[in-house]
Amino acid sequence: MIDLGMNKAKNVIVCGDSTGSIATLLWVDFISDRIKKENNNTKVLGIPDWLYSDFKNIKTGNYDFRQLNNEMLQFAHKEIEFEPN
Repeated sequence: MIDLGMNKAKNVIVCGDSTGSIATLLWVDFISDRIKKENNNTKVLGIPDWLYSDFKNIKTGNYDFRQLNNEMLQFAHKEIEFEPN
């Protein structure tokens, strides 16, 4: 992002539609933090265009998407150690 000069922008909009809206929610803080380390004046805005509806599963009575989304968020925010070769 910095290599592309995004830290020189006044405004950065992170957006996505359908499944990309979930990616927008997952990544907007990371992108904002990276850009603001170089230029704290850049405004970063995340706009998820559409989210899946969280309907109750008629067979199980569970909110399947809510559970899947929570599991995905936990996985996305999990810190791991990485040792490059």
